[in-house]
Amino acid sequence: MPLLSVIFDKSLDKIDEYKMALTKESTPDHHYTLVIGLIFIFIRISSQHETAINSTVSTMSSSIAITPSAIVQNNSTNSETTKTSTTVTVTEIPVKSVLTTTASNDTCAEFKKLKEEFQPKRTNSSKLRKCCPIGEMYLPSGNGRDKCDIANVKFEAIVIEAVFFEHCIEDTEKNITLDYVIGNPCGEHEALVYSKEYGDNLYVLQNGSLLRVDDNYSGFDVFDDYCLDMDRDNKYLTAIVCNQTNPSQHLVHVSKAQSYLYAICMLTSVPCLLATVFFYFYIPELRNLHGKSLACHSLCLAIGFLMLSVAQIKGNISQAIGFVIQYFILSCFFWLAVMCVDICVDVWYFIPQRIVVKPLVYIIRFIIYAVISLGIPVILVSLSASKALYGMPSYYLKGYTEATRDSQQYFIPPISTILFISFVLLVASYFGFRELNPIVLKAFLAKKIMEKRKIADTLETIDVKYYEEVKQTARSTAFLYIIMTLNWIFEIISFYVHSLDSSLVLFDILNALQGVVIFIIFVCLPKPMAVIKRWWHDRGSLELHATEMEMLNNGERSKF
Repeated sequence: MPLLSVIFDKSLDKIDEYKMALTKESTPDHHYTLVIGLIFIFIRISSQHETAINSTVSTMSSSIAITPSAIVQNNSTNSETTKTSTTVTVTEIPVKSVLTTTASNDTCAEFKKLKEEFQPKRTNSSKLRKCCPIGEMYLPSGNGRDKCDIANVKFEAIVIEAVFFEHCIEDTEKNITLDYVIGNPCGEHEALVYSKEYGDNLYVLQNGSLLRVDDNYSGFDVFDDYCLDMDRDNKYLTAIVCNQTNPSQHLVHVSKAQSYLYAICMLTSVPCLLATVFFYFYIPELRNLHGKSLACHSLCLAIGFLMLSVAQIKGNISQAIGFVIQYFILSCFFWLAVMCVDICVDVWYFIPQRIVVKPLVYIIRFIIYAVISLGIPVILVSLSASKALYGMPSYYLKGYTEATRDSQQYFIPPISTILFISFVLLVASYFGFRELNPIVLKAFLAKKIMEKRKIADTLETIDVKYYEEVKQTARSTAFLYIIMTLNWIFEIISFYVHSLDSSLVLFDILNALQGVVIFIIFVCLPKPMAVIKRWWHDRGSLELHATEMEMLNNGERSKF
């Protein structure tokens, strides 16, 4: 059935062409008018900013101006609940497109169908943008601040598959579903509010764009930058639509340049992290419990950085990829936490109790650590997906809006908690070493001067070599903790501070290069490098020895 007698397309540079297709007459007497109109459209389009998205459609000769419902100025404020934070202010009145015809027929068969290039198409990137997380709804507070609150009515948005004709849009009445993207895209820019309360009919088309139509089908608007949600007070579907005049071309270009810069830095970190993984998984002297944990930590960070760099370059990725990136970054921090747990257990239990750790115990401990580090992130990512929160972590997003900041509730708070717990564990390990130092010192002196047999016996039951290994492990883990904590602080500052200051850009660069710093500490410093050189030398000696033995055996066989 025909929905209304208007025409739509997602792209701003085609909207006026559609309207010309709608308003042109079938007789050839109007060709000159059409050509003049197209020239006017071309001049208008060429002056548009390349990043501006169609928030309102410009007036044609058959258009009229209609007062909008309300104008919204988004200001970031703290609220007790979630977060679209908007301030209602009336500004200039936008114009919208109208046609004199209405939907009076059951089909659009009598009208000419527009070309395929003018038809909206559903793609993998087609999403319905919801203002608030799943289970929450839009709450206009009435005091200049809008936010989200617990939903008391089901979110229902009409998604249609539309086919466009001249003077007519036909709804195919197919069952269309779109995935949600959570958040208000308007940031701190002005926005319009549309609702049934103000005489607006709201539809989401198959390509994810919003179509707003008057109750009498006399006018329409097309929007890309919007979000929908139910109004808790009047139970109406409400749209918050960004004002296209606010985005800055300079900001967009700088953001794109920064994205490429961050991607290059992350791609530089990836081979360094993979080299660390290789050495700590392959060299026997480094392949202890701590070494395996460090290798898993570096591997998760490498995968996360690799996928994140691709996201920075492409700029438009699926929500599923965002969840995968979130998972590996979370897992990386959990591996850091279990390394701190392992040191604390050694210092306060295994060494003081003089327990000889068997290989089976190492395997069990590693399995437990792996379950924690790989399992808990699954739960956190699942919670993000259940609320349809944007999976991409804060490494990629910037907290320009309350909704964007809320999308990080299963990323930023868990990591901050992990770092705090790790700090407590490292402090506890430090005091544990202070308790052990006198015992180890006395044992060492007793071995040298044989003062007391009792202490000498104690020395025999204490694995001093293992103690020194744990101490060295604690030292390197503390370095790793400092690196990741500083980078995390930089990331938080960069996420929450709305600025393009060069110092904030430097924070992001340092964060992206942390793989290089990890490689320097765990591979290039004298102690690990000595182990690696010794392994390389022994590896060559073993290969040479094997070759000599093979030649000797072949020589003995030739004698016979």
